[in-house]
Amino acid sequence: MKQISISIFAVILCLAAFRVVSPAAQAAPEPIYHIAYLLDRDAEFENEFVRPENLLKDLVTHQVDIAYSWQDLMQIQARKPLDALVIHASALPMVDFEWVANAYWRGMILSTLDIQPSMLAHLYDDGCLPFGYTMPVPEEGPYVTIGLRLFLSVHDATQVAKWYRRDWRHNCEYPEPAEITKPTEWGYTFMSAPLVSESLHKIYQSYLLEDLQFAHEARERFIEEHKDPQFIGTRLSR
Repeated sequence: MKQISISIFAVILCLAAFRVVSPAAQAAPEPIYHIAYLLDRDAEFENEFVRPENLLKDLVTHQVDIAYSWQDLMQIQARKPLDALVIHASALPMVDFEWVANAYWRGMILSTLDIQPSMLAHLYDDGCLPFGYTMPVPEEGPYVTIGLRLFLSVHDATQVAKWYRRDWRHNCEYPEPAEITKPTEWGYTFMSAPLVSESLHKIYQSYLLEDLQFAHEARERFIEEHKDPQFIGTRLSR
């Protein structure tokens, strides 16, 4: 097997400036994140790391649900909105692509296992994803990604995401929609890597948690700075 350096896993692209958090945010109690892992019940696994009982085994302080159908996932989401969704390649035939794309553009953390870059661009409705075409896809073994697009605005958050999503279909130079006139911040992270060792498995879990913390802290800081009731209401209904 061709060896791929662990440094690939450490690549996070285009971190926004708002990733730096205040001391007050750092001192706050850590929230409990809700994560779901969607896969086919009869999925085959290349190694033990991606099995449902193993993939997120170290995130014991958070709520992790396993879904074996799209209906199961929607019921899990209805009980408590997800902060992150992990999608195994075996689940692609059951996935509602529009739901996933909307979740991605609204700031949900999305992680995938063994889904290739061209399919991810389609699944997320994001042809500007900065991966796959310049970063190598492993020739063997599980291939994992974690992606986040986060928009923070005192506009209606859903509408802001629609404006950016519309413009990025035509221009990958990160245009600012003409409709944006009030304070708005955005940023994204993306990483891709093989998942072929215990050390890479641990790094994967830590990066997933790091992105969850990043999104939470960025939202809290933005709300604190702008204290806009419209934004807060939109955020709470996410």
